[in-house]
Amino acid sequence: MADSPQQAVGYRVWFTICGSWRAAATGWFLKRRRTLMARLKLTGLIILVVILLLDQGGALCFADTVDLVAERSQNAVLIVDKTGRALGSGLLTYFTFLEKRTLICALTNRHVVEGVDSLFVRVNASSGIVDVHAGVVPGAVMPPGVDLTLLILHFPKEVALSAKSQPLARDQMMAVDSLHEGAEVFYLGFPLGLGAGTTSTPLVRFGHVAQILDDQRTFLIDGFASHGNSGSPVFTIPDGKFVGLIMGFRPDFITAENKSEHLYLQMPYNSGIAVAIKSNEIIKVVMELFPRIEPLLKGK
Repeated sequence: MADSPQQAVGYRVWFTICGSWRAAATGWFLKRRRTLMARLKLTGLIILVVILLLDQGGALCFADTVDLVAERSQNAVLIVDKTGRALGSGLLTYFTFLEKRTLICALTNRHVVEGVDSLFVRVNASSGIVDVHAGVVPGAVMPPGVDLTLLILHFPKEVALSAKSQPLARDQMMAVDSLHEGAEVFYLGFPLGLGAGTTSTPLVRFGHVAQILDDQRTFLIDGFASHGNSGSPVFTIPDGKFVGLIMGFRPDFITAENKSEHLYLQMPYNSGIAVAIKSNEIIKVVMELFPRIEPLLKGK
């Protein structure tokens, strides 16, 4: 069916209007294309700068963590027996007894030193690695139910600590009350005897606080702890505050049953959940030890 004359006129008017709009839009774009291109380039440049700044911020955070780990590595020590066999890890620190007598000590777990006659703490001295004899605070003096012990180091006069082994200052110990689930932490130690070579360098592991337990003594870390990690000091990121000592891990079990559904095999394995003693519990125990230790020191 052919279009009427009125429809044909309408089409021509419509096409004319559309053509005018297109010409106007093209002219507007041509006049302003330099401005538009400049704005697009500026927007792209801003996005690029933001990406670079974010990347630089991540690099700075990583560099800060590396420096923090290096600084705190000097506070971790290896506990050995008289043959040099690695027993566990510990925190090198110092306490003031008898009012003015400051002694360098090592904090570790009680189970690390149980049944061992002669104990030594391996430190980095100016002359190289030295195993310093350590006296154990008697078990009768330690409060029951706490897997913690204090070793008092007896330094020979000729032994001076190097920059790689330095005791942690008391003001770097943090109350766990201000710690929360999800906080990032790292811990330093000598699992499986690793790092106990020509230079006593602890192995670093990272994790997150998984749960702060209601027993007032321990908290859980989403991170692996192997044999030898017992006594490893735990520090916060990014401030490097001491918040606890690794004391072990929560085991899980592989079980097997026979056709009668009787259990005949149960094998424990590492669940990847480490258990740590809270720093405020450690500080509390040490403070309670002072009056009990001082009579022992007076006799020396």
